[in-house]
Amino acid sequence: MSTRKRARYGSRGSTGPNGSKGSIGSTTSGNNLTGKILVALVVLMLAIGSWGLFRLFNADTPAAEITLLSQEYPDDDTLRVWVDITRDDPEVPAYCIVQAFNYEKAEVGRVEIPMAPGEKRTERLSVDVPVRAGEKAVAGGVYGCSGTIPAHLKLGD
Repeated sequence: MSTRKRARYGSRGSTGPNGSKGSIGSTTSGNNLTGKILVALVVLMLAIGSWGLFRLFNADTPAAEITLLSQEYPDDDTLRVWVDITRDDPEVPAYCIVQAFNYEKAEVGRVEIPMAPGEKRTERLSVDVPVRAGEKAVAGGVYGCSGTIPAHLKLGD
């Protein structure tokens, strides 16, 4: 084994040519701008990621849920559907959308159901969906619900 040569490598605790302690090629400077920028970028990315996760988990939840129960065809121009609308808080107004579809799964009718604040958590409704002229409805469907009432809808008294 060879012994370590002090002239070539220096002794432990000795200083280098520029007066710094450390291994060969190390630059230990307290003013390292690149490291500070890297740390700032990592902190910024963590902050943006945290904000994104906060927004994702606190997303607006629907004010109500709608479930299609049954359907019938009273005449060629109407599809009647029965739906259950369930609200977490019956005092919060909501509205839901029911649709009628043809064989090609194209929407041929739609009804918006406004739900005024009330006492019941779940309400079962019968809804008549008018079908566009010249079209035949073969299935009903539910689009969904929202707590943001559009200006054109009037809530019942």
